[in-house]
Amino acid sequence: MKKKLLVQVCIVVFMSLLLSSCQYIIGTKNIDQSEPILQNETLLTVEQMLQTILPKDRLLRVGEIKQESDGFDGTLAFVEPINEDGSKWFLAYDKIDIYNEELTKYNNLKDTLTTMVHEYFHIESLNDTQVRHNKEDLQDGEMLLEEGCAKKDAYLTLFTKEFWSDEEVKNAKENEGNDDFSSIIYEKRPDDFVDEYAATNQVEDFAESFAYFVMQDKIEDSSKIKNKKMQFFNRFPEFIELKKHMRKGIDEILKSQKDNDLNIPVER
Repeated sequence: MKKKLLVQVCIVVFMSLLLSSCQYIIGTKNIDQSEPILQNETLLTVEQMLQTILPKDRLLRVGEIKQESDGFDGTLAFVEPINEDGSKWFLAYDKIDIYNEELTKYNNLKDTLTTMVHEYFHIESLNDTQVRHNKEDLQDGEMLLEEGCAKKDAYLTLFTKEFWSDEEVKNAKENEGNDDFSSIIYEKRPDDFVDEYAATNQVEDFAESFAYFVMQDKIEDSSKIKNKKMQFFNRFPEFIELKKHMRKGIDEILKSQKDNDLNIPVER
């Protein structure tokens, strides 16, 4: 019993030292004053989770982290650009979906980390190196998005051209805000999407496919479109390395925090 306690203490101390050495990473850190004060000192904040799973150069794009809520089982997290050119982004999260009411446990830590991977990948695919944040000057080969014009050679543009027809993109745009749309599409084509949410549009499909690519050890049955979407990322050495880094951090968190996880079942 004492040996187990000592091991747990050592893990907590190690994680604290690791994370404290990374405090400078988020350059313009601006935590909202409503950030929860966790009642279990071994729990990780969202900022600490990001510092553990993301490489330093990727973290530089996260300029702000704040807490917002739309009630339990709503939107766990979302990202939006801070500046006009899309070089800096903020991440907002809902403490009600991440932690229990007493702030002593995680509701479902794996789902939280998967969501953080998904939301970060929006930043990866929609930042100023991938998208010109100006809708007024769409150039040949580019793709018009809510955020601006995705460049001809942008990861998202390549993904969309391969897996989405123009008609499907148009249909998704016309059904924006229709809560039933993704479930109807997914029910018709379950082998084309990693989950129901991925069927929302090409942007969510891209981010959700990447999240599954990171979280899965092995991609089975390459004949299915949803698995081909995950295998898409293996074409890029930068994403293979990013997955390796993220999984190392995710596995460390899940191992060290397993006693703090309620593991409440969720549907992605």
